[in-house]
Amino acid sequence: MFAFEPAAFDLATSRMGVMFFADPAAAFRNIKGALKPDGRLVFACWAPLAENRHWLISYDIALRRLGPPAPLPAHEPGPLAFGDPGYIRGVLAAAGFAEIAVERAHPTIIGGSPEEEARQAVTMGPTARLIEAKNLDEATRQTIASEIEAAFAAEAAADPIRLPATIFLVSARRPG
Repeated sequence: MFAFEPAAFDLATSRMGVMFFADPAAAFRNIKGALKPDGRLVFACWAPLAENRHWLISYDIALRRLGPPAPLPAHEPGPLAFGDPGYIRGVLAAAGFAEIAVERAHPTIIGGSPEEEARQAVTMGPTARLIEAKNLDEATRQTIASEIEAAFAAEAAADPIRLPATIFLVSARRPG
């Protein structure tokens, strides 16, 4: 755990990073200690997979080919660990934060080429995790990547690829 200077900051922010904390309650307690009284925490994190088409396109292809993943522990560190607003509120409250707010926002994800999107899908995020869990041979991995590329090419009616997404914008305050 990083040793922050106590009560040194007015604001702590994160953009798509807090979901990877191994022990979120401990990490947020540590951050809270670094905030001045009434200091704010603000972060963005991904909403559930079902609300993020840019990930769902590739995940559905891998799921059809590979079947579902083995059950994972709830809220395992990863891109979708904070996809439940109730969980977010609970973790922040347990860490001692107050005035916790979780708002949905709907940005448009502007993608790269279909090739780039396929490459990214098989190397990071939910699709990559499913592929890794199934321990695929290279030929099967390439077949899935080709199908993902074709799916993104179909989405690219206009260049660049534009897909709807949902994120949570979270704010909380260290009590004074």
